[in-house]
Amino acid sequence: MELNKKRGVFFSLDAIIALGIILLTILLAYPFLNEPKPETELQSDIIQSLSSLKIYELDSAYAQGLIADGSLIETNKSVLEALGELYVKNVTQAKLLAEEVLNELETKENIGLWYGNTLLASKNSSAYENAQKVETARQIISGIQEGESVTGFSARAFLQSKRQTKYAYIGGYVGEGNLTIPLEFNGVALGATLEATTSTNFDVYINDNFVGSYQKSPSQTEPQNYTLGVTFFQNGTNNITLRAANLSVAGGFVKLVYLSSVQYKQPVRYHFPGIEGVVNLYDGFYVPGTLTELAISLHYDSAYTSFLTIGNTTVLSNTTTGETTVILTNSELNALLDYDSLSNRSIPIRFGLENLSLIGEGIKDIDVVLITDVSGSMAWRMDNDNNGITRSCTDPLINDPSTRRISLAKCLDRDFVATILNSSVGSRVALVSFSDDANNYVSLTHNQTLLNNTIFSYSTGGATCLSCAINRAYQILEAEGAANRTKFIIAMTDGVTNRRSTESCNDLYGSSGPTNAYIQGSGLNGLLLKRNETTKIWAALPPPASNTLNDIDLLNETLGFAVGANGKILKWNGNVWSNETSPITSTLYRVDVYNGTYALAVGASGRVVRWNGASWSTLATISNAPTIYGINMYNHTLIFASGARSGSGRIFRSSNGGQSWSEIESSTTEYRAVKIINATRAFAVGSGGRIMQWSSGSTWSQVSSGTSENLYGIDSYNRTRVFAVGGNNGKSVAVSYNGASWSSSLNTGGDSLRDVAVLDNAVRAVGEGSTIYERNATAWTKIYTVPPAYGGISTSGVSCTADSDSCTEINSFPGLNANYSSCRARELINATIYSVGFGPIATCGFANQLLQSIALCGNGTFYASSDAEELREFYESIAQDLIRLSYSEQTAKTEGNISARLYPDSYLEFNYTETPTPYGLLLSYEKLFDNSTSATLSLPGNVTVLDLKALSYSGARWTSQLAINQQIVYSLASYGTDFTKRGDPFQIHIPTEYVGPQNNITLVTGLSPTNTSEGSPHNKLVYTLLKNASGYSPIVSVSEGCTWTIDFDSGANLTTHIPGNYSESSMCTYQATGISYNNNDAAQEAVYRLFDSLDLNKDNRVDVEFTEDDLEITLTEVTGIPFTWSTEVQVRAWR
Repeated sequence: MELNKKRGVFFSLDAIIALGIILLTILLAYPFLNEPKPETELQSDIIQSLSSLKIYELDSAYAQGLIADGSLIETNKSVLEALGELYVKNVTQAKLLAEEVLNELETKENIGLWYGNTLLASKNSSAYENAQKVETARQIISGIQEGESVTGFSARAFLQSKRQTKYAYIGGYVGEGNLTIPLEFNGVALGATLEATTSTNFDVYINDNFVGSYQKSPSQTEPQNYTLGVTFFQNGTNNITLRAANLSVAGGFVKLVYLSSVQYKQPVRYHFPGIEGVVNLYDGFYVPGTLTELAISLHYDSAYTSFLTIGNTTVLSNTTTGETTVILTNSELNALLDYDSLSNRSIPIRFGLENLSLIGEGIKDIDVVLITDVSGSMAWRMDNDNNGITRSCTDPLINDPSTRRISLAKCLDRDFVATILNSSVGSRVALVSFSDDANNYVSLTHNQTLLNNTIFSYSTGGATCLSCAINRAYQILEAEGAANRTKFIIAMTDGVTNRRSTESCNDLYGSSGPTNAYIQGSGLNGLLLKRNETTKIWAALPPPASNTLNDIDLLNETLGFAVGANGKILKWNGNVWSNETSPITSTLYRVDVYNGTYALAVGASGRVVRWNGASWSTLATISNAPTIYGINMYNHTLIFASGARSGSGRIFRSSNGGQSWSEIESSTTEYRAVKIINATRAFAVGSGGRIMQWSSGSTWSQVSSGTSENLYGIDSYNRTRVFAVGGNNGKSVAVSYNGASWSSSLNTGGDSLRDVAVLDNAVRAVGEGSTIYERNATAWTKIYTVPPAYGGISTSGVSCTADSDSCTEINSFPGLNANYSSCRARELINATIYSVGFGPIATCGFANQLLQSIALCGNGTFYASSDAEELREFYESIAQDLIRLSYSEQTAKTEGNISARLYPDSYLEFNYTETPTPYGLLLSYEKLFDNSTSATLSLPGNVTVLDLKALSYSGARWTSQLAINQQIVYSLASYGTDFTKRGDPFQIHIPTEYVGPQNNITLVTGLSPTNTSEGSPHNKLVYTLLKNASGYSPIVSVSEGCTWTIDFDSGANLTTHIPGNYSESSMCTYQATGISYNNNDAAQEAVYRLFDSLDLNKDNRVDVEFTEDDLEITLTEVTGIPFTWSTEVQVRAWR
């Protein structure tokens, strides 16, 4: 008879998996459990009978008593199953029932009934222990195991949060007057805040109820947060009104947190803000799908012509008197607009009033310095580097590409001056023209005739020192500008700047360091540098003297010497350099520190001086007064010096610590440095790339060097790591020795290298013009982090061989100098610097990079073009921008009392193809940008991004472009080059198809397509995620619950009973300090799995804050199904 199989149905993935595992286990075990065994018919009959006989069919008073007292509830179970249930719940009852069953058997054979390893009952005449032969029948019962319940539990915990967040956004610019922001919601309001950049103090009303008075924000690009409260919010449409005279908002939002069971849905309406005063709106809207229908309702009151522009299309231009409502239907709009271009993207919109007369009372006086390049190249054509034609401003061909650049520049300068001076009777303009220097200028003045006469006297010639010009502008504004005036600098050039405004080229002659992380250099006019290993900057150290320092040698980090002109000797103590008393006044060229009590320095007239640990003294004078350029000590008996006498190179040796010297080598070229590699090898280097090699016991001999350039310095780390450096005729060179031969290592344009320090993992070479090269294992890199080389504030330029003006350069000290000067003007006198590339410079990569950096550091804008008309537009745009930025408010006040009004019930409504939103928990987040231009966003797994937008506090500028992962998703330039006619979205949506696990978002602002201005560091991302917030437990034998303590990512915590009716003593935690719970309790396991799914960054803090009311748990009791445990039942017969 087949064993009846019990089936249970439970909708749980864990149960299904468990069932699969059990079935697989049974199948795998089947061959073992059913292997052939000697069985009599008795034991097989018994086990089959017990499997088929129902407990209620058993003719047993004891069995009927168990049913009657409730010990056995399910009477439809087989006797075998009933015994198993009692075996787990009450083994004594199981044994008594088993005895009664066996006693009913009429047999003389020994028979026994086992469950697992437990003998329940036997009927026998001889002991089982004495059996010589045992015959067994077996059967497995699932769901039965000693110590486990016969009833299983599974739990599901889920978060059904009704907490939602609603944002009502305020446009990129909204003004001026009383402003009303409509917000719709249905639910129970929990909290409300306002974040905005506001131009003045204001009062807030919600549904005409006064809420409070608030202070204006710190600036146009830095918002302030305000708490509103929820007292006056109501279901339906709410009007939040900001009241103040001439109030404008340059971006912001009202944020409402509320309880609602309404499922998330993308909006189908854009609500216009209410504006009472001068209606002036720059904003945008977003269609989150394919646009199919569009309609607009505008409710306004204006005596002026009102206009509405969507993208670059004006859809309304209407003059009315009195209050009116204009409806633009779908058919009207469809005829004007390309719906495909409006789908799945943010669209700028602009609504305002035309033909308003501006007045000057809102305008501040400004001071502007107009810089013009008059270098030799300004005589060239506009479109290439050939001589151009001189033309006047009235010449019809003035805009022709053949016109001289200076001719066009004069005309643009004249018009620019006129625009600025005509905007205000108090505004002033200064002129600076530059080439080799910037010593031709006109101070700030309102005298337009003087300025024009100066402009038309410009003549071309010379090099290009842009930093000199910016420094001159700085001096003018600092000396003549008033504190209450806005200051501007317009820097124009047609080429790569090639002169520095430092006092000298800051040549470096010496380099030394005991380790990779500790290196210094010395040079012209007492220059001392120390390299910062972390920042890689070669910063200047305070010089105790102005003498040129020809060499430096550091024994360690606390002892070293530098020597130079007029016998100057400086000592390093680990913190500062100090003057030492020198025994001579002639120039010293080289110093070598052997140990703490012995050092030698050499120089002119064969002088050798010695350090004894306390002071310096003259040690020797080499015969015939040669000039000694190099010295190196291996020990007291092996010292070499190199130099020249009478135009010939000389090498000398001392075997007694430098007290006496003998000449051992001479040649026709002078030797500038010498290095002893070991006791048997040394090298001397000199003019024409000459390298001499010395081997122990032999004379000096010339070896091939790999260069014909002069070599000035040499150093080694070991016998296979030797470098010599030099250069001549505009070259920087280095050669290296690998233990067998010399070969070229560096050969590039620039100033000559004068010394080298070879360390264990790096090589540092220094030279004229502050040239520094660093080498790692394989390559040389030119270093520009040398502030003394570019921190010049002079108005006179210096020319250094190291400085290239090629468009292919990646950096230069004159370029860094110009950028430094711009940053200085911005930081110290708060000037705004605009940069203009004039002519073919627009296609010169290095020049463009430099001018962009100047504008960036000066908080201005960069423009470049070789097209005359476009340059004219640039100058006009800059002039208008300066005037606009000088307004006391963001836009100018108007003539008379303007009482126009746009009502907040105006809207733009759209239909589109919607994507169904999955069911789950909504998570809303805000994240600040990492800096003023970019933000990174990392998303956890197992979430769906429903919405992502960037909020741009662009202030007086437009949000120009937004990109995610280098994919441009918004570009205002796609709607035209004149931004003043375009809207300015505050919130720019990012289509979710571009969003990945790791995202980089970049945002720039500007006044035109060529603008490269930064945004605000207060920009932020706002995004909504969907999370399936539930946790399931496997089937286990217990489900009671626990008192949980939970930490949230916000810093809050919660202690609550889960389920809500739990009253026992178990304590569970999900906290940063640890997680504890019983995984054999279905309720606890389900709750843990829920919390783990909501811990998005796995820091043991739940990201979603909830209350006890939000959390629900359901428990399901499961009986009679195949559990993961089972018991083998055996009937044994023995003799």
